[in-house]
Formats: sequence, structure tokens, C-alpha cells
Amino acid sequence: MTGAQEAAPLECTLSVAPRVKQGEPMTLRFRLTNRGRETLYVLDWHTPLEGLRSRMLEVKRNGAELPYQGPLVKRAAPTADDYRELAPGASVDGEVDVGLAYDTAAPGRYALGFPGPLMDVAHARSEVPRETPQPMAVRCAPVETERL
Repeated sequence: MTGAQEAAPLECTLSVAPRVKQGEPMTLRFRLTNRGRETLYVLDWHTPLEGLRSRMLEVKRNGAELPYQGPLVKRAAPTADDYRELAPGASVDGEVDVGLAYDTAAPGRYALGFPGPLMDVAHARSEVPRETPQPMAVRCAPVETERL
């Protein structure tokens, strides 16, 4: 295992229905799994784990990027409750209706992605919250769906 692999023990997966009918929500499922050997504490801000509260996704229709139209939240400093505990092998999931923040009403082929990074990842509960976040890159392959 290389140093780069050891530095990124979190695995991200996205899933969406292959086809979505007109009028139905375009639900994106986000899963974060700890493949490392120690418990991690992940700040859920700017991830689907907290819902759609910022421009965290890349959404394209027929190859053209769609602008984010959802809320922009101004926040105070994070608290320990804003972190998700992930034991080795554990996963956390979040689901969002992409149509709440992007115009997904038109028929077409949609590509949905989470470019990351995770805003802050700590190795001990006693470290959170912290004043200087330590972002962590996470690989998350985009998914596609078709709006009928």
C-alpha cells in the first residue's frame, strides 16, 4: 500500500435509478465507507449526508453543466455533532432529491457527481470540532440517469 492509499481510507459511491419518469424525484444516494483500520470523524457539511445546502454536486444534462439553484447556508463554526463517526468497515448514507437544487425537469441524460473533497476528517473524537479543517480527497465515480 502506498502513502497516497493510506491517506485516503474513505470510499465514496453514488447511485441513482437508471430512469426517472417526469414528475418523480431524481433521488441520488451517497454512501461513504471507511476502508481504513481506525475510526474516522467526518464533517458532513457540503456532502449529501446533510442534504442539499450548498453547491456540492456536479450535475450535467446532455453534457451541459446545470447551475446550482438551491440554498446557500452561512454557518457558525461546526460542533462535534456535525461530524459522523465511521468505524472501520462502517458506512453512512445520505439521499437527496437533486431536483430541489438543480433544474432536472427537462427530459435528457443526466450525469451526477460529487467532486469533493470532504471538508474535514479527524482521527479522534477529541479532535473535533477544530478551527483548522483538514480536507480529505475522496474518489466518487459519477453516475448517470435518464429523465423520461
